[in-house]
Amino acid sequence: MSQRDASPCIRTYRWIDFNPLEPDPVKILIEDIARALSHICRYNGHVNQFYSVAEHSLRVSASVPHKDALWGLLHDAAEAYLGDFVSPLKHHTECGEHYQRYEALVMAAVCQRFGLSDHCPASVLRADHEQLQEEEHWLRQPLTGSTWHRVVTMPPLQAELEFLNRFRELTR
Repeated sequence: MSQRDASPCIRTYRWIDFNPLEPDPVKILIEDIARALSHICRYNGHVNQFYSVAEHSLRVSASVPHKDALWGLLHDAAEAYLGDFVSPLKHHTECGEHYQRYEALVMAAVCQRFGLSDHCPASVLRADHEQLQEEEHWLRQPLTGSTWHRVVTMPPLQAELEFLNRFRELTR
């Protein structure tokens, strides 16, 4: 094992050593979040086309009241530092319980960094669930048959830029 492998830190896109086991809000940058989420594919990549967590977050943010829109945009921000974790493992295993503990730590740091309330608003939870249902319909249906229709999704760079623009719009 190399010295780098032994470190509890990840190196972010903006070249910051970030320890997800002891997250420091000062080291959380919106640019790192936008870059990482724009490159993480929803559903562990089991989709009929690439669809990023950043684009999902943009859709959630757009579908909640303005007062909750920043929470909607950042509701999956912990995944920028921890990666995505498939639901069966996250919600049905001891490993998932540990993941959720660290996810909560990172989200608490995100909330502190960006001035969000400690708890995800109900409107965001609802919009996230509704978006999941919608995605299931158009993103995960089989590619065969006459019912398939392609929804145009964003490439990573576009999702990253739109995520950053939405953040700036909500925080000015």
